[in-house]
Amino acid sequence: MLQPGTQVGRYEIQRRLGRGGMGTVYVAHDPVLGRMVAIKVFLSDLDLPDASERFTREARSAAALNHANIVTIHDFGDVASQPYIVMEYVQGETLAEMIRRKAPVSIVDKLRWMEELCAGVAYAHQVGVIHRDIKPTNLMVDRSGRLKVLDFGIAKMLGTLATNATALIGTPGYMAPEQILGKAIDHRSDLFSIGVVCYELLAYAEAFPGENVPAITHRILNAEPTPISQLVPDIHPGVVAIVERGLAKNVEERFESAEALRAAIGRLRRQLETEPGWDATSVSPRGATPTAGTGGRGTGSAREPVNNVVGVAELTPPPDPRRTDREALARRRATQIEAALETSRAFLGRLELEAALDACEQALTLDDTHAVALELEAVIKEAMAKQRAAAFLAEARTELNRGELTLAQSLLQQARTLDPEVPDSKRLDRDLRLARVEQERARQRADTLNRAVAAARDALARGEIEASLASAREALALDPDSHEAKAIEAEAMRRLDDDTVPGALAQAVTTPLPTPGPVDQTMIAPARPTPVPKTKKRPAVAVPSIPAAPRDVLAPVRQFSATAVAAGRSAAARMAIAFTDTMTAVNAAPKQQKQIAAAISGAVVIIAAVAAAVIMRPAPVVPTGVLVLDAVPWATISRIEREDGTEQPLPARASTPLSLTMPAGTYRIRVASPTGSDSRLITVTVGADRVTAAPVERFGEMTPEDYFEPYLAAQTPDPTADDTTAPASPEPDAAGALADPATASVKPPGTIQ
Repeated sequence: MLQPGTQVGRYEIQRRLGRGGMGTVYVAHDPVLGRMVAIKVFLSDLDLPDASERFTREARSAAALNHANIVTIHDFGDVASQPYIVMEYVQGETLAEMIRRKAPVSIVDKLRWMEELCAGVAYAHQVGVIHRDIKPTNLMVDRSGRLKVLDFGIAKMLGTLATNATALIGTPGYMAPEQILGKAIDHRSDLFSIGVVCYELLAYAEAFPGENVPAITHRILNAEPTPISQLVPDIHPGVVAIVERGLAKNVEERFESAEALRAAIGRLRRQLETEPGWDATSVSPRGATPTAGTGGRGTGSAREPVNNVVGVAELTPPPDPRRTDREALARRRATQIEAALETSRAFLGRLELEAALDACEQALTLDDTHAVALELEAVIKEAMAKQRAAAFLAEARTELNRGELTLAQSLLQQARTLDPEVPDSKRLDRDLRLARVEQERARQRADTLNRAVAAARDALARGEIEASLASAREALALDPDSHEAKAIEAEAMRRLDDDTVPGALAQAVTTPLPTPGPVDQTMIAPARPTPVPKTKKRPAVAVPSIPAAPRDVLAPVRQFSATAVAAGRSAAARMAIAFTDTMTAVNAAPKQQKQIAAAISGAVVIIAAVAAAVIMRPAPVVPTGVLVLDAVPWATISRIEREDGTEQPLPARASTPLSLTMPAGTYRIRVASPTGSDSRLITVTVGADRVTAAPVERFGEMTPEDYFEPYLAAQTPDPTADDTTAPASPEPDAAGALADPATASVKPPGTIQ
């Protein structure tokens, strides 16, 4: 049982309206729309397979009904696996209460209510919804005198939650014969129930009375009700005809539709309104004197024999001989209730909650208003909720350890719904948040790694060997085991080694040099170059034998010079090194011709001039880009350095948000949280002529104590400290930068921890 103040969805329970066979109805407040609603929490649960889907399907079907004579369903859901619906809150009186107290109502008003009942049912039938449980307790007359039908579609929604239309769902005294027999039912089954309600409202007596379900169903299947004309004197014959046709056991003999029944009742009501006397309360059942209540077990009558009519002047009848039997039955029932409660308490003490609830529900079956049983039921359900909450929490911890964060969060939420104070929920919530942070950091590292590998691959495809090697090593810094990054690095190194000796220099050296005049070929011997040790960066250049010279002696030199100028400084330097090695090899060979020496000397002069021109050429303009740094709530930048270890100067205000114009390239940046307790290293590649935004770093939220602690500490001097002693300044590290306050060790030059 829900207590006042309990939250069910967004609704706050105010009080309990009543308890029935299907569940409990509460009045609740909707804070969003600022109105009162009625919430019916059912005894069924949604633990069976597909039960939740079936309940949702039927609830949506019922919620789609929009008619003036049907109570609107606003919302639905489940709390602790118990389904509930949120309905329009109607203030008024049910027909069951009017029948029980035998309210003096004119026959015209009764017919108008039956006409409104048929109107609402006809609308529902048109959209394919059958009520299945029309009875006086489901019919409410509001303060304006309008009848509204409650629980439309609820019987199909709950019951056995079956999808077939032949399920035995309804209240025995108002079920059609085909419904009792389990045959296929349709809209005409609701018409039989309307006929029973009309009979009971007019006669203030049940059409099919009985002490138990078998007796009631036997009467419906095999007996006819007492003619209503015997119970209500001077009743209009048209009313009798409508009621008798509505109670026909054969579906083919009833009205063909609820709309047809409404039209028949409407014509009769308008006819009676024009005739005098029918709008008064003089027409009433025999013995139907208005009373405060009869205490009977029937929905509309006291289940007294209809022929037991007592005159006003008749003496008080003798004591009912059945009274003693009823008292004995009450005592026996009380004993059974107490025994069931004792059994329930014993199971509860052993924490066998399911067995305890079963025993308690046995007591409530005997008396659903027993206060002690209701309190014990609430205690058991609360214990079951806590037990299930603990199980959900343990399962959430297991899913967290498996890395299933979304499922773990869902299980934690279910546990808190059942028990807001479930132990260790705060610790699990904290661990979930930390796991999300680590998951986000891993995702960012993976994204950065993928971008670096893609950049290395693209640069290698374009022939930009140095850029490809830089991106590959950036990827290896993030993941030393990346096979693709290792492969790209190896390929870039191979191409870099292959490009160490330019093709122009090789051609210039291997091209034979001529002699200016006739040469005695017997004086020319093949040169034997001195072997040059091979290195990784400078492979040896073999000097071939010198055959006959071509016409243009300086053509290879001119080609070599042009290649050197076009290649730039670094290529020119490699050419000069390779050419020096070549000259060493040539000098080691026998000097056969003066012309060869002169040509080589001229080549040296030209190469020197080319190298000087390349070196003196002004340096190209370095492209720059804009780097944007940000953090939550903010961060301090303590160090920025390039991949080669050179440190970039920091601005005067080195805290986020920050925008810096920097040369294009890859940088490693050290950022620290506002409190200095968390320091992180991020890698960012700044593109040329564009704005690059680094991923936003997220630190923990600061409390007011964290924020003001530095200021309060600065304003509260230590009384034991010597005021004349200057505070110690932080020692700069080997690179000339102050040590990062977020790290306790001094960083070596050119590195960031």
